Amino acid sequence: MKDAVSRFDPDVIQAGPILDVGYLIATSWDGPLILTSWGFDLMEEAGRSEEHRMRARSALAGASLLITDNATVTERAVELGMDRAGIVQFPWGIDLDEFSPEGSTLRGDLGWDASHWVVGCTRRHEAYYDVQTVVAGFARFAADRPEARLLLAGGGTLTSDLRQQVNKLGVQDRTVFLGETEHSNLARIYRAFNAYVSASTVDGTSVSLLEAMACRVPTCVSDIPGNRQWVTEETGLRFPVGDPGALAEALGQLFSCTTRSGLNVETLMDNALAMVHREANWGATRTRFPDLVALAVSRHLGQGLPS
Repeated sequence: MKDAVSRFDPDVIQAGPILDVGYLIATSWDGPLILTSWGFDLMEEAGRSEEHRMRARSALAGASLLITDNATVTERAVELGMDRAGIVQFPWGIDLDEFSPEGSTLRGDLGWDASHWVVGCTRRHEAYYDVQTVVAGFARFAADRPEARLLLAGGGTLTSDLRQQVNKLGVQDRTVFLGETEHSNLARIYRAFNAYVSASTVDGTSVSLLEAMACRVPTCVSDIPGNRQWVTEETGLRFPVGDPGALAEALGQLFSCTTRSGLNVETLMDNALAMVHREANWGATRTRFPDLVALAVSRHLGQGLPS
């Protein structure tokens, strides 16, 4: 790693996730370093063992600046020794021109129309994202709703297991596996959903969640700290981690348009859309990077905030 850095001779390096790439850079580079947490690195990996914890602490100690996208990740970084003054928190945000309620939908391509009620998930088929709970929750929800459909985008090491689960639960005729998907097709996929679901066990700010909210899709997500920052009683529904029964019940609320909070689904969607436009606009957040680079350099030189 040190030889690779020397060949490029950078002025500033931005690196992440923290426990692998970030750690390697921090221990082989003595210039300005911006670490970027991917959420799971600090929230899950750093707690696996004392060795993982020490790698996280070592990487953070070598950072001039840390970027996080969620308050929960920020607090975890402070617990691991990062100077709070060296943390900049903001969501990366999304392209609000690309992800919007207006535009085409994938429904026609799948032979579905407005009479079908589509539950969708775009998370990777890996343990972190617990798509198994999505499938199990859908099966319970769909038991007495013949119009229900499940659309799973993406792939991963657990795809085969998920296909077996779908068959075992008897919902294979109502489930579509899209496989790996071009980013340019994602907005059409979100617009096909009546409900976006994420059952992840650990997350910072989920980009796919923001994308769904920006497409004005009702959201139903696991009740973890990273999701609570975005999905409140006013913007969507949450369910306990790993609880397919609770997920099915939440989907039933969205299906019937009557939520326990008393807000109708249209209001939830409007509130979520407004939140994303207000707090997760990539067009606005990307303009901050030149200042972040200047701040990293200043902190590395021991000068504090740049003038």
